[in-house]
Amino acid sequence: LEELLHIEDGVGVIRALPEIGGEYNEDHEKTLELLNKLQPDPVENEDDFRSCWDILVEIYGREATKYAQKTGDVEFKFRSNIVRLLLHYDFLTEGIGK
Repeated sequence: LEELLHIEDGVGVIRALPEIGGEYNEDHEKTLELLNKLQPDPVENEDDFRSCWDILVEIYGREATKYAQKTGDVEFKFRSNIVRLLLHYDFLTEGIGK
C-alpha cells in the first residue's frame, strides 16, 4: 500500500487511473488488486456484493456493462471497482470523512 501512496500538495493520494492520455502501469494494476480486496466477499457477503453490482448495472446500463466485461475494458474494471467500493462503504451518502 505504501508504495502506491504519493504525496501531492500535502495530501496522500493513490492514483487509480492514469492522467488523461496516460498509460496504465504496474502501479495501476496493484491499485486494482487493492480495490478488489476491499470489495465485499461474494461468498460471505453475497447480498452486499450483488447489491453493488446491481446498482452499477442500473447506472451504467445492462448492455454497456455486458459489453465492457466481454471486451475486457480496462477503464471499466477500474471505474466499476471504484463505484462499487463507494457504494459498499456508503461514501456516497456518508461522505469520506472530515
